[in-house]
Amino acid sequence: MGKNLQEVIEEIGSIRLKGTALGWSAKQTFETYKSLLPQEVILVDFPSKNLNCVGYALDLNHTTSDLTGHLERDFDQVDSPKDANIYVLYFHEDWIHTGKIVDDRTAVSKWGWFEPVFKHPILFYPGSWDEIRYFRRKGA
Repeated sequence: MGKNLQEVIEEIGSIRLKGTALGWSAKQTFETYKSLLPQEVILVDFPSKNLNCVGYALDLNHTTSDLTGHLERDFDQVDSPKDANIYVLYFHEDWIHTGKIVDDRTAVSKWGWFEPVFKHPILFYPGSWDEIRYFRRKGA
C-alpha cells in the first residue's frame, strides 16, 4: 500500500532538512524528492534569485519576513480561496508559508529560499501547519 499524503509531506520535509544540513543545492534536493511528489504537484520554475515564499507570493521581487505587516497594510482576510489572491498557512498562530491562489483548489508557491516554485493543491505543503487563512489584495 502506498504512502498517504501526510507521510509524503513528512518525508519531503525530512529530505529538505537533510539537504540543507548537507549543503545540497535546491536542484540536488529536488532531484532527491521529486519521485515522491503527487502528480498534481508540478515544477514551475527554479528562480535564479534567492527569494522566500513571501517575496514570491506578494510579487515583491525581494525577500521579506514581514508578512504580517504586508497583510495588515495591503490585504483583507476573506472566507474562501475563490475570493482570495493569496493563502497563508499557520502553525500555532505563527505564519509558516504563503502562496498565490490560482483557483479554489490550486496554488503556486515557492517552498523555501533557494527551492523551486510549484503549482500544487492549496493544502499540499511539506511542512507542519494547523490553520489556513485566505486574503485578497485591497482594491483588487
